[in-house]
Amino acid sequence: MPVFPHARDLRAPHLSIRSALSGFTVLACLHAPDLPALTAPAPVHEWIERDRPLPAVCEALLATAVRPADAQTWADLAAALFRSGDFEGAERAARRALTINSGNADAFVALGRALATQGAGKDARTQYQSALTHSPQHPAALRLLAAALDLNDERPRVLELARAYLALERSGPPVFAEHLKGAVKLIEALGDTRVNVAPPEAERPDRVVAPLALAEGLRVELQQPNGKPFSCLLDTGEESLTLTAATAEALGAKPVGALLNATATGLAEMRTVLVPELRMGAWKLSNVLASIGQHDIAGPSLFGGYRVKLDWVRRELTLTRQPREAKAGPESDPGDLALPAGFRAFRFRRLGGIVCVPLEAPEGPAALRARPAWGILDSGCEPSAVLFPRFFDALKSTPGGAPLALPVPNALEGAAETRADGVTLVVPNVRLSFLGQTRNASMAYVSAEVAAINRVVEAELDAILGWPLIYGSFKSLELDFERCVLVVEPRR
Repeated sequence: MPVFPHARDLRAPHLSIRSALSGFTVLACLHAPDLPALTAPAPVHEWIERDRPLPAVCEALLATAVRPADAQTWADLAAALFRSGDFEGAERAARRALTINSGNADAFVALGRALATQGAGKDARTQYQSALTHSPQHPAALRLLAAALDLNDERPRVLELARAYLALERSGPPVFAEHLKGAVKLIEALGDTRVNVAPPEAERPDRVVAPLALAEGLRVELQQPNGKPFSCLLDTGEESLTLTAATAEALGAKPVGALLNATATGLAEMRTVLVPELRMGAWKLSNVLASIGQHDIAGPSLFGGYRVKLDWVRRELTLTRQPREAKAGPESDPGDLALPAGFRAFRFRRLGGIVCVPLEAPEGPAALRARPAWGILDSGCEPSAVLFPRFFDALKSTPGGAPLALPVPNALEGAAETRADGVTLVVPNVRLSFLGQTRNASMAYVSAEVAAINRVVEAELDAILGWPLIYGSFKSLELDFERCVLVVEPRR
């Protein structure tokens, strides 16, 4: 089932609003809570900076209708659509801008971002570099290319880009500058030391099977070089590896700096260490970068170069070596896969390492169902779901069917929405659809602080889909990070 537009769709001399939006309809704009603000028009980038994606889309749509031959209006629309969560629409609008003006740097950046969500990292880097060719001090292109390059093989270039970004007088939200300052210090502390080093190709196992335990989520045992195991929560919402200070000390980890990262409860500066070696059966990784946190957590992307299957019925974690010729990005199609009976394949998107899947609220208002919605697949999240405030506000607008929200003192640390009395809003029952399943998420929380994730990934995410919801929907799931394909085994 092809998800992305074919090249023939992009050769048309004019791109209609409907095809440009690709699912993000004018209906969503007209029912936007932010719509009254449009009585005082502002440039698209100002709406985006104010974290108001729907007015940004509406403003950009008006501009493309008035000036359809202006490449910048289409580039602005691409940026607004990406921020709103319509990644397909963003890609189409960016390509339209480049057919009008092949040197528009903003369009190259928007296209690169859209491709990066599909796992097409090489193509995304090409777009960012094209943006810098035409605009050498483009802030977003500098920052995104620095983050996309290989930290081992292209370290001097990463430093060059990061320092160029930091030298700009006005480069964007402070969070990005703070993160890059920490990254520069970390890279300088590493010197010539390579990180996350896998064995040579000939020494890497084709398949590794390790036991999984069910204990407050999925847990896997990793081994120190001396063979002594330690248990980690296996978290699909985590980028790589987080360790407690005690575990890091036991592993002989060395401190190398600190980075500002987005967590489920907001932005936090996290100390970074270098672990000499980790093992899991025949799998091995040396000089592993890890963050210091409150729990030992391993993200599936730690196992780079492998498909990662989590099977909690058979209690197995299986790593399968990726074929070197595996397709990545928009050319791949889940429909190409030969799957066992009952299994289903879906495309997912990656935003800053986060696994995001399409999400629907089937009983929500029409405007909410009309626009793309995204849920973070997070097997380390204890509640069934955590709803972002805008998504919850849209659900509250459902005529006659608004979800009940109960104030519960101290129900979820750091998730007190906008209240100052330490009370968390809890939704006892909300119906959500994702990955071919429709389930009732019992005890979903509403968290304002998770909005920090949206500011960092620069896109509108709507909910975190937690472990109880994942466990109740599927028997297993397999993540293919090269093709951004997720294979699930639904429960009967």
